[in-house]
Amino acid sequence: MKKASVKIQTAVSYSFEENSYILSLENGNECVIVDPGIAPDELLETLREQNLTPVVMLITHGHYDHIGGIPAVRKVWPTCPIWTSEQEAKKLIDPNLNLSAAFELPRTTPAADKILEAGEEFTIAGLNIQTIHVPGHSSGHLVYVLQETAPLNVFVGDTIFAGSVGRGDFSDGDSELLIDSIKSKLFTLPDDTVLFPGHGDKTTVGHEKRSNPFLR
Repeated sequence: MKKASVKIQTAVSYSFEENSYILSLENGNECVIVDPGIAPDELLETLREQNLTPVVMLITHGHYDHIGGIPAVRKVWPTCPIWTSEQEAKKLIDPNLNLSAAFELPRTTPAADKILEAGEEFTIAGLNIQTIHVPGHSSGHLVYVLQETAPLNVFVGDTIFAGSVGRGDFSDGDSELLIDSIKSKLFTLPDDTVLFPGHGDKTTVGHEKRSNPFLR
């Protein structure tokens, strides 16, 4: 079966060099946002310029650099729902858990509208997406697999980066669990799978297997 023509756009939130992603069908006007960051100007400008309407915000994890743009999106699209895991949903409404309080700028966002389960599959904005639970950086961390692309495209938040891995020293983090989760869940995907991280450049499963010094 022919794979759908999917557009993946990156909008950088420069406060923490965080990558927000906009997913849509090539000729569609609905989109999915993954992790709207603290400084969402580029994200909102892209949506306006391309006349895209976000129909969901998918949150990989609830650290504030990945959720800080939620209120700005909601200001323009008040009914756009927020989906994430049960553990990460708690962070949205607690500045201590989302780490904003640690920077003496305590912030919260609206509560999650839907709790996603590990392995859950859904179709939204014409896109088929599956969740995978990859704990270690954060206890409820989800990654999102875009099913109709070949190769697969996976939005991995702060689990793995090009040549590195996420921190495991936060209150609900665990570095050993993170390494195990990457190897047992992400590295079982095909080598040509493209990984879109929360910070930095995209990479592939095969490249990280061969060269990531933290995963040898």
